[in-house]
Order: sequence, then structure tokens, then C-alpha cells
Amino acid sequence: MRADAPPLKSLDVALEVLDALDGAPEFGVSGIARRAGISKAAAQRIFSTLARRGFMAQNAATAQYAVGPRLRRFRHIAAEGVDVITAARPYMIELRDATGDQVLLATLDGAESVYIAREDGLHPVQVVLRVGVCSPAHCVATGNALLAHAAPALQHQIASGGLTRYTSLTHADEADLLAELARIRARGCSVNRGEWRSEVRGVAAPVYDSSGRVVAAIGVCSPASRLTDERIDATCNLVIDSAQRLSARLGWRPLAAAGTVVTEQEGNMQHAGR
Repeated sequence: MRADAPPLKSLDVALEVLDALDGAPEFGVSGIARRAGISKAAAQRIFSTLARRGFMAQNAATAQYAVGPRLRRFRHIAAEGVDVITAARPYMIELRDATGDQVLLATLDGAESVYIAREDGLHPVQVVLRVGVCSPAHCVATGNALLAHAAPALQHQIASGGLTRYTSLTHADEADLLAELARIRARGCSVNRGEWRSEVRGVAAPVYDSSGRVVAAIGVCSPASRLTDERIDATCNLVIDSAQRLSARLGWRPLAAAGTVVTEQEGNMQHAGR
């Protein structure tokens, strides 16, 4: 097929309508017509056609449309084809370049945070954590970010299981840890100010897949002398941004009411020369 072949106009308009659907659970014909830059009648014909094929579904009570089961199935197929480590690599590199610190990707295995990928920091002195190493989840940034979004039963099981206190900052008490997990959910990231090793700090945020399930945590790990209190807020913003764009790459879409929506364009990063 020639790359310079002219587009099929009717299909192009239908795809414009689908692009306009991003960001809300239901859509009115008039609003989508305005966003797509087409007439209401044209939008209605496209919606009706998509609904007949199962790509859209109309709510009988509101007369508005929502994404249909066949379109959702394509979204899951696309997401399942994405390996989280491969997808995370460019975001990890960008976060490493922005902070200069080691970047880690981790998953939760019971009460432990398991590092499944890393990017070495740019500074001569850095914390060394190797892929495959496990850390106690309740006192590292990646582990707490994962625990904060784990099933409540698992949270209570771990919190009540006799946690080891490694430093004076470790959340080793059940009520203390559960309160910290609630704070992490509220602010969107986990901060370790020396809970496992007093000289090591970290910041991490959860990574979601297309179903809204947390599948990993991405974060930075740094000597405490470099990740100072003055740097933590800025580092949190960078980590959250990376986690949200990686989540978008995996097919995650937050509800419009939940705050900023990460668009697919924002989720696709450009890395010239890499």
C-alpha cells in the first residue's frame, strides 16, 4: 500500500469521532460533533453505525453513548501485547535523565518489593540495587506504593504480621503503616525518607494497566544527601508524571472526574537518537 495514498474520507471522519470520545464515560452526540468538527447529523449516523456493530452502546435512560464491548476488547488486546518492562524502559531513562538518580521498576511479591528493571544513575555515587533483589515492602518507596493499592486484606495481613523496624522512621506499627498507605493513595506517590536504610531515600508511584489494576511501581532511589527535603516535592512530581504516562502506554485511562486525564499523545514519548 502506498504511504501517500489519499485517506478514505468517511473512515477518517469516523476516526475523528472516536478520537473525540476520550475522557468521559458517556458522550452526547452534539458535544462529540463539536469536538470532531462535524455536523450533528453526521455524528448521529456514525454513532448509529458503530452501535449496530457493537463498538458503541447507547444508554436508553440518557440517550448518550458509551464505548461498546467490541471497542473495549480491542483496547485489552492492545494492552495485553505490551510487556511492562519493555514499555517502561523509555520512561525510566527519561526519569533517570531528569533526576540523575537510579530508577527502579518493581512488583509486589507478598510482603516484598521485587525489582524487575533498573536504570543506573548518572552520579558517581549512587545506591546499588540489582534486578531480582527483594526489599521489605513496608519500608521502601516502591513497596509502599504497591502496598497502598493492594487488596485491603493483604494490607492488614502484612501490617499485623510483626513488621521489622529497621530505623526510627520505619512504619512498623499496624496503625501507623495503614495510615501511611492512606496518605500515599491521597498524594499519589510514596516517599521513603530513610525507613530501611537511614542513608537511602526514594520516591515511587503506582503503574496501572488498562483494567485499572496496579501492576508495578516506578521510582527513584538516591543517597539521602542528594534527595534532600527540598528536592522531594519536585521529584514526586517527576515520578508521578512518569508513572501516569507509562500507565497510559499500558492502556490505563482515569475517570475524567478523578483529575487530570493523561491522553494517548502524552503517553507516547519521543526519544530522538535513543
